[in-house]
Amino acid sequence: MTEPTADLLQTAISHHRRGELKRAEAIYKRLLSANPNQPDALHLWGVLAHQTGRVLDALDAMQRAEMTHSQNPVFHFNFARALADHGDINQAVNRYHKAISLKPDFAEAYQNLASLLLDQQLPNEALAVCRTALSHGITNADIMLHYGQALERTGATNEAIAVYNQLLTQEAPPVKAFLQLAELYHTQGEKQRAIETLTRAHRSLPNSVAIRNNLARLLQDAGRLDEAIIHYRHALKIAPDCFEILINLATAYKERGDINDAIRLYERALEYRPNGVEAWHNLGVLYQDEGLLSAAEACFDTALRYDPQHAAVRSQRALVWLQQGRFEQGWPEYDWRLAMIGKQLSLLNGIPLWQGEPLTGKTLFVAGEQGIGDQILFATCLNSWDTAPACLILLCAPRLAPLIARAFPEENVIVLPENTHGRQRVLEMAERIDVQIALASLPRYCRTDFASFTHSRRLPLQAAPDRVQQWRVQLQKSGRQAQRSVGISWRGGARTKDRLRRSAPLEQWALLLNAPGSQNIQWVCLQYDDCDDDLEELQRRTDVSIHRFPSIAPLADLEEFSALVAALDLVISVDNTTVHLAGGLGTLTWAMLPEPATWYWFQERQDCPWYADVKLFRQSRPGDWPGVFSRVAQSLTSWLTHPENACSTA
Repeated sequence: MTEPTADLLQTAISHHRRGELKRAEAIYKRLLSANPNQPDALHLWGVLAHQTGRVLDALDAMQRAEMTHSQNPVFHFNFARALADHGDINQAVNRYHKAISLKPDFAEAYQNLASLLLDQQLPNEALAVCRTALSHGITNADIMLHYGQALERTGATNEAIAVYNQLLTQEAPPVKAFLQLAELYHTQGEKQRAIETLTRAHRSLPNSVAIRNNLARLLQDAGRLDEAIIHYRHALKIAPDCFEILINLATAYKERGDINDAIRLYERALEYRPNGVEAWHNLGVLYQDEGLLSAAEACFDTALRYDPQHAAVRSQRALVWLQQGRFEQGWPEYDWRLAMIGKQLSLLNGIPLWQGEPLTGKTLFVAGEQGIGDQILFATCLNSWDTAPACLILLCAPRLAPLIARAFPEENVIVLPENTHGRQRVLEMAERIDVQIALASLPRYCRTDFASFTHSRRLPLQAAPDRVQQWRVQLQKSGRQAQRSVGISWRGGARTKDRLRRSAPLEQWALLLNAPGSQNIQWVCLQYDDCDDDLEELQRRTDVSIHRFPSIAPLADLEEFSALVAALDLVISVDNTTVHLAGGLGTLTWAMLPEPATWYWFQERQDCPWYADVKLFRQSRPGDWPGVFSRVAQSLTSWLTHPENACSTA
């Protein structure tokens, strides 16, 4: 390179480093017009082209430079970056390896290569790259982070934790090390350790938006909403226009029941990002939870204008339609949930989906999905065929399998638990399966209007008859002079806001428990979580005793619990799994619903289309449990003298 050329190149490089790209490019082009194959100018112009989004120009220039200067590791490194952005992953990997072979201590090449391999879901290859870097004494934060990620993804959890903790001993540990370690603890189920990790990080880095936001998410997941909201607020002060934090804080407010604050923040997020599908979706869910179905539908429609294929939005809008009884629109759209369930659903590869065609002579496989209550609900559709299949294979929750199997004793019905054994049995029978469907997709073909519910409804569960008889004897003994046995359950819902909305605190049951004639009732506890304190406090205040059978563990032994429920005369419960279990068994059940209620109870109905023996008692307005208990108490008194009217909606 001549002296004037070298000086000119250095001038271009100076402009390039200062971000004066137009000036740098003009000099690179001037050099290349004099010598089209000058490698340094050609390569650096390619780097500039890559920076300004002209990837094809960058690739062409870098390849020509590399051909005349193939031993320069930096040329291969920058070429690899451009190839990766262009999507030519294999060539990018090869160029990174070439750069490393020419410069074995090339830290940035190791970092980029490991990151690329992790992005391509190749953790074993990334692990090998990181170990090679470590063997050359490269132990910077980026390499160690990639090393921890690769260990984590290859199942070496303890080694990954050790690597992240080693990073945290540095004088200025990287934020990402705290985040990775906390996320690893969280996925391992060690939620408190995850919170402790980010609490420690917060003390060291109080102004880190990422740490505040992630700590708040963990606290929110743990139900510690007040603490989560404090951290979200601080993060928002540091980054007031951060869309993600606005959405997260709004969602936390929604879960806590601060609806107006939540709406305000969702709307603020949409001011910053009018096409923010997540904000439109969350705002729609909020309106849906509040029973404002038209407003919810409008939000979902807006979200879908920006992203028509958004599965979560489309399946959520389907629930709005289904709640309104718009089945023709709702059921097909509800199938969009399958795009979100993905690998969680045990459908088989290569077998067509059943789409309502005649099943004569065919074997149908039905894959269970969602929770216990949902599986019971949709199992009411299992015999709703215009033409029955020659063989039905159902894979369902292990706790439900024996209950459903007894309800469908036909030889051509095979009920299997969704565990390793059950899935293996399905695979062994795959060759004889003609069509398949997800359990919650069945209503699309047999619940086209409300009349179709009662036309083909069948009890989907049956408790073990001998156990039911044993419980009837046990109830007679424990009830002494009581004429009726009535089971109650007062808590439901998993997340904070849902639990608060659905649950009716036991102290509010006094009106019902002391209704006229209640002295002839043996009250039985069906609450499936720790409730001893509730029962003791109730007895202290009201002198009403609720009998609890400590041998029953509903979450562990559904067989015994279902036998008890089947032996009862009546079940009174808030909206939880117990309602579905009792309804599925055919036990007389009164469900006390919040306003608004879950979509599958529909609107305004007092009868339950899914279960013939379930009657619905709805709040007239949100939070109106006293009004519900007043009506249930009246019905209870009437039932004691006129049991034939138990499910009357008159």
